Amino acid sequence: MSKTRLRTILSAALVLGSGLAAQADNTYSNAVLSLSPVAYWPLNETTPPPLAGNIASNLGTAGSTYDGYYASTVTLGVAGALTADSDTAASFNGSSGYIDIPYGAAESQSAPFTVEAWLNAEGNTATACALSSGQFASPRAGWLLYNVGTGWSFRLYNQNGTATSLNLTGGTIDANWHHIVAEFDGTNGYLYQDGVLVAGPTAATGYVSNPGIDLTIGARSDGGFIFNGSIDEVGIYTNVLAAADVLAHYQNGTSSSPAEPYSSLILAKKPQFYYRLDESLTTVTSTVLATNYGSLGSSVDGTYLPGTTPAVAGPNGKGFGNTSYGVQFLPATGGYVDCTGSSDLDIINSITVVAWFKGAPADSRFQSFLGRGDGSWRADVDASGYAHFADGSNPDATGTTFVNDGNWHFFAGVYDGATNYLYLDGALNVLGAASAAINGDESHDLVIGGVGDYIPGRSFKGSVAQVAVFTNALTATQIQKLYNAAELYPAVVSEPKGLSLGLGASDSLSATVQGAPTLTYQWFQGASKLSDVTGNISGSATSTLTITNAQVSNGGNYTLVANNSFGSVTSSIVTVTVVPTPYVTVPPSSNTVVYAGNQVSLNVVAIGAVPLSYQWYKGSTAISGATATNLVLTPALGTNLYKVVITNSYGSYTSSVAAVVGEASPATLVVNYSVVSGYAGPGAYSDPGNNYWNAFPGTTGVATGPAYNSATNLTLVSATLDWGFSSGTTADTTNGTASDLLSYEYAVNSGSPGIGTADAPEGELLISDLPQGTYKVYLYGANYDGDRGSLFTLAAANGGEPDLGWDATTNGAVLGVNAIVNGVDAFAEGDNYVLYTNVVADVYGNITVYYTPDLNQFSGLSGEAPFNGVQAVLSTVIPTLGLQYASGNVILTWTPAGAALQSSTNVAGPFTTVTGATSPYTNAVTGGNAFFRVKN
Repeated sequence: MSKTRLRTILSAALVLGSGLAAQADNTYSNAVLSLSPVAYWPLNETTPPPLAGNIASNLGTAGSTYDGYYASTVTLGVAGALTADSDTAASFNGSSGYIDIPYGAAESQSAPFTVEAWLNAEGNTATACALSSGQFASPRAGWLLYNVGTGWSFRLYNQNGTATSLNLTGGTIDANWHHIVAEFDGTNGYLYQDGVLVAGPTAATGYVSNPGIDLTIGARSDGGFIFNGSIDEVGIYTNVLAAADVLAHYQNGTSSSPAEPYSSLILAKKPQFYYRLDESLTTVTSTVLATNYGSLGSSVDGTYLPGTTPAVAGPNGKGFGNTSYGVQFLPATGGYVDCTGSSDLDIINSITVVAWFKGAPADSRFQSFLGRGDGSWRADVDASGYAHFADGSNPDATGTTFVNDGNWHFFAGVYDGATNYLYLDGALNVLGAASAAINGDESHDLVIGGVGDYIPGRSFKGSVAQVAVFTNALTATQIQKLYNAAELYPAVVSEPKGLSLGLGASDSLSATVQGAPTLTYQWFQGASKLSDVTGNISGSATSTLTITNAQVSNGGNYTLVANNSFGSVTSSIVTVTVVPTPYVTVPPSSNTVVYAGNQVSLNVVAIGAVPLSYQWYKGSTAISGATATNLVLTPALGTNLYKVVITNSYGSYTSSVAAVVGEASPATLVVNYSVVSGYAGPGAYSDPGNNYWNAFPGTTGVATGPAYNSATNLTLVSATLDWGFSSGTTADTTNGTASDLLSYEYAVNSGSPGIGTADAPEGELLISDLPQGTYKVYLYGANYDGDRGSLFTLAAANGGEPDLGWDATTNGAVLGVNAIVNGVDAFAEGDNYVLYTNVVADVYGNITVYYTPDLNQFSGLSGEAPFNGVQAVLSTVIPTLGLQYASGNVILTWTPAGAALQSSTNVAGPFTTVTGATSPYTNAVTGGNAFFRVKN
């Protein structure tokens, strides 16, 4: 290393040490600088930039801490809702942009609370969210207010998967302003429109408040279901407004001469949040610098733009000094750290980029926390929560570890001229071949909190710290040393969860702890330090504690203490409950509706001292032999009631009653499934090439409709693409995109089978919950090029006979090229569809269809053609055929009378319809073989 270069690095180290105010431990920054970065932004500045010019002011009691941020696509200054007030409103376009209020504890509204706003859907009826405060993955918590097309919907959640604990719908969706008030008093929910109660009071089945997600106006808290319309005068209260107050607010807002200003009336009720939404957007500049301590010096100092929040808590390590800082970014604020478009950052050979980042789990966008652009390099988190490192036109190196978990992670992306490497938390996570060189990209700035060529898109939601860029490929050893230099204190990133287990059962408590090596662990029960006990306790000095043959003495409160050389951390307290008497934790599901005759299974999960014994009952009668945790049954017509009694030496427990409704099979049933919309039920659709899906054999036909439960209007029949039916890319082979097959053919003219063979089919279509019976199944798949098509087969349990042989969709081999009628492709068996007869639903009411490309074309062409859909028709009469010989003639009789008689000289076919044949039919014996069948 040259003396000049060494002096540069030492100078940077001295400056950084000074900038950190002589902190006691700068192990991490010293480790970074020792590797000679061209750029190093610790992001440890504490001076905030000026406030962004897109702030929605909170006038409520929670104060300016809960000011919101308008996205750039929100339109301000539109005509407001109040008759006597010139105050303006905000308008939302239904596709991008909303108002984000960064999370704080006040947003976890516990009962009671009231949500009030003036809303104008402007005639838009697509489901969209006006206001929201909660977590809407699974499980869900919090509340929201939707426009559901038929009215306004106020919903509460209690972490029961995605199910609502309250769903009130009422009011009117039109192109007018409406005063909407939603309330929850801890027991009941209420929904008002224009001063009048339109839904409720209705009891909620529990409520869990927002666990830590942003409050949003004009979209759901996860950024989905963006509102299409205008919003004004949003108020949220920590109490329930009286009906008289709700009416008074509406009357004031619509009065041409109110007794007092509307805002005064609202503020008198002390809302926690009150947004008038009457601001205008302004442009604000910043001169607050993010200092570069790398060799490029001040030429690539960054600038904290308005909307960034420096000096938030950074990664928790002793190596960062007395105080570890990071910068927080919120997409709605528009803020990021701009590190210039300097050509010195146009690194086109080897490169290493390191940073610490922390995401926001509720945000599932593809987002970038650092980068220059697609043509240069970038670091991202994708919609599934996995990290990416991209350089130039090379494929992304995509991590395999979920990182959008709300915890700090150390990222390193490396390109050495031949390979991309992505490291997470000091260890190699993934690598991939990189054949193309990185391009320079002076047209876009290097951005922290986003990526230069996508601003304002892909903006990061979360925090970033300690960013460094190197013009060489760091080794795995160097990256591990950087991570270790952070000297991370122990931190619990995944808390243990409590247990309820039966006496004598086994289960585990587990936590995930992050920290510098080497971590040690110790579990405690109450204040008592645990040790392993043979046959009962193991893992007491690991991150997972296992209780075997649980005893009553194992019940109590548990914590995990983790230590390393820099400190210790204690997990949250969790409770272990040991239950001796039987207790059902998962009851058998109720209100199952199936067609009578189809098998269903009921299951129960119970705890208690082992052994547990089970006895199932139908009504009050014990079912012989039904002594397992599951019961397989075939319900009779009507409502059938089942329960299970669990017994052990301490007592017994009776489950809740599970109702299984057996519906009568319809006399006729037609089920259509289209890969375009994926529906089960009556209907038709147009597929490419002007082929029209109609009832066989090409006439319009009338579908009788699916079967309905008369009480609930529930469609019993469903159809799903279980897997495949697509192609081309690796991702498609497992879960294909159904609509893909409407437009593309794969592996054509290549002599290869695409991604499926007859022995290993590429797709499966499952038609479920059909009534027991015999079906005709029409499988639609348009073909190409005269003789290249697709093969369909059915599961063995379904039987069925292909009308023209198993490869009937071989286009030219059977019927020739497409028939053209009046300039339009006409339906022809083997060209557009194949017919299976005598198909039976299995014991569960299922028919399974497999799809493979046809490899046996006479021209040598191969490949699969698009799969378009399926039609299943219930045959209520199974055809019969009788034969008698008399005086040199064969007399054939069959039922039903309208069925078609078909003949062939070979038992394997092909069979052709005997024109004009009616039962009875006389056929002269002339020698040779003759085979007959009846097709209904």
